[in-house]
Order: sequence, then structure tokens, then C-alpha cells
Amino acid sequence: MKQLERMVSNFYNHPSVFSWGVGNELRARDADMKPMIADLMNHSRELDPSRLTAYVSNTLTASYYNNPNFIPDAAADGDYLMMNEYGGSWWDIPTGKINNYLDSVHLSYPTKPFFISEFGLCEPNFKGGDERRLQDLIYHMAIYESKPYVEGAIYFDLTDYRTHYPGTSDTTKFRRRIHGIYDMYGNPKPSMKVLRELSSPVEVQGVRKWKKEKLNVLIFGSMGLPQHTVNSYKLYVSDKEENYLQGKSYDLPTIHPGERINFEVDDLYNGKAVITVVRPTGYVVSQKIFE
Repeated sequence: MKQLERMVSNFYNHPSVFSWGVGNELRARDADMKPMIADLMNHSRELDPSRLTAYVSNTLTASYYNNPNFIPDAAADGDYLMMNEYGGSWWDIPTGKINNYLDSVHLSYPTKPFFISEFGLCEPNFKGGDERRLQDLIYHMAIYESKPYVEGAIYFDLTDYRTHYPGTSDTTKFRRRIHGIYDMYGNPKPSMKVLRELSSPVEVQGVRKWKKEKLNVLIFGSMGLPQHTVNSYKLYVSDKEENYLQGKSYDLPTIHPGERINFEVDDLYNGKAVITVVRPTGYVVSQKIFE
């Protein structure tokens, strides 16, 4: 309770906080833990009635509504469901069953918004390197985007990290978990660019020659995860990825999910272009090479 109270007190005025989380993977079906998790969520509502509250579960798939002895998971006491999903790695199931697992969870709690709170590939426990991470990432995102009840998905995680966690198979002095799309020194892996494109609220799908000395850039508002209206984004045309800020910039119009935009830019490189889309905060959301 003290940790929850301190967290709410410290971050109460932070504008990006929309919800409080009371725990992660706490054996939510154990008789002694479930009441504790419920008490924590109730207390978070008392501390801050203006925000949502939730618990991150790894036991939502332990039992479903069609089991005669079904007892709801502790996560059901939250304002929405958050589930860590590791089909094909930590979960010993065929990846084709992930669809069924998600559907069964949703049918068990049909009124609850459903978020994937973790997915990804953990090395060295699961071999295959970043190539396998790419395959895992693309496959899982395709499943989530096919489920209208999945409201969002959080990739775990941003960077590789040192850990004392005993479940890690690395036996070196400085034990590592190779979970990230960046290494421990901030260097991006190939999976970073793939996750960035899949997570972009805009899809740059093509570039073609248009009028004299002009190109037409085909852009859609994303219908996947995430999807939201974008405002005040900029588009850059350059000849290389690394020098896009020295290229020519254009202000993009407001783009809604599913909306198609045919955006005209100057043909600066004889039909070739690196197209970079940047948020108002300066972060790149999409960068593609068209040759």
C-alpha cells in the first residue's frame, strides 16, 4: 500500500499518466493474492478517482467462462484487462493457438477493454537472434490487429538489460536479458525499424512520378495498432536516411485513421527518395527508402 501511495503522490500531476498499475504477474489466482490485488486497485481509486486502474496478469488463460469451476482472474477487478502474452516462447503452445487464447479471454470478460501489456522474444532463453525477434514481432502484431477487441499492445522491451532474475539462462558474470530492439548501449537492431513502422499512426505506402518535377506520396492513416488522428506532422524528402533533416520539409495535413492522402512533393532525386515522417515532438514515426 505504501508503494502505491508513494507512486500516486509522486506522479499524480504527470500529464501522460491515464491509469495506475498495482502489480505485474503476482499469482493472481492464489487465494491469498487475489484479495490483496483487489484491495490495491480499490485503494488506487480512493487515492485518485479521476484515473483508471489495472493489474497486469499472466494467468488470464488459466481458466475460461465455459469451465464449470471458472473463477475470474484478479485482473477482472481492474477497469480494463492487461495480459502478458508470450505464445511461441514462454507459453508452450503452437503459435496458431494464440488466436484461440485471445478469443477465450475476451469471451470470458466481454465488457472489459483488452490490452496486451507485454509481448516479445527473450534471449538467451529462446534462441534465434534478432531474425527470430522480427518474425515473432510481425506475427504477433498481425494477430492483435485482426482482433477488434484488442485496444493496444506494448512491446517488451526497448533495450537489452542486466538482470539478477534467476529465470535467465545467461550464466556470465553480468547476466543479461536480450529482450530489446536496442542493445544495452543504445544501438538499434533491425527489429527497431520494423516495430517503428508497425507502430506508426501513418502508413507511407508508395512514391510515384507525378507532374513534371513532382512526386506523389501515397499515405494512409493507420487502421492497425495504434490508430489515431495525427496533427502537425512533418514529411521530409532526402537522399539518405541519416540526413533527412537537411532534406526538404513539408507540413502534412490532419490525417484520420483509414484516410487516404495523395501528397505532392518535389522530385529532387530523379524519382528516388527517402521519405521520413516526424511527430511534432521531433521523433521519427516512419522512414522508408523508395528507389
